[in-house]
Amino acid sequence: MLVSNECVEMIKDFEGCRLTAYKDVSGVPTIGYGHTDGVYMGMTIDENAAHKFLLEDILKFEKHVNEYDSIYHWTSYEFDALVSFAFNIGSINQLTQNGTRNKQTIAEYMLKYVFANHVKCEGLVTRRQREHDMFIGKNVSRETLKVNINEYTTLGDIIDMILNGDFGNGDERKEKLYDTIQSLVNKRLDV
Repeated sequence: MLVSNECVEMIKDFEGCRLTAYKDVSGVPTIGYGHTDGVYMGMTIDENAAHKFLLEDILKFEKHVNEYDSIYHWTSYEFDALVSFAFNIGSINQLTQNGTRNKQTIAEYMLKYVFANHVKCEGLVTRRQREHDMFIGKNVSRETLKVNINEYTTLGDIIDMILNGDFGNGDERKEKLYDTIQSLVNKRLDV
């Protein structure tokens, strides 16, 4: 699974872009959009390098979150939220308790990661709330609600997707389900 553009933009918004190395709140040399690998104080880059570092870092965290997919079967918006979380924290191992917590507990614990050097940071409170809301499917865009449906998808498959939250919640679910089912009907009728 890969992150949506919405996730990339969310990470960019929270990280901000700095083209000269600085020390983050934990004292780690950082550059670009929160990139730390091989960064040293005095280092400078351009916007292209910052974007390249961002995509490399996201790829690393996509792989990490995908390692847990066989346990959790992430929805696209859960995946996006966890990649953003891992991008900031470095891992989801502790959050998931190495794959032993259920999704509801993961969502609850996500909101607790708001401290840097034992100090509560309002920026992290805001970020965790947005990641939490994305994880539970609250206020996510239609782009984030990607569902893999084709003419061979069964009603049982759709029910499983609904139960997994792949269609979002409330009105969003109704609209997405209607569009999906109508598309399947049209395919069957060759319309």
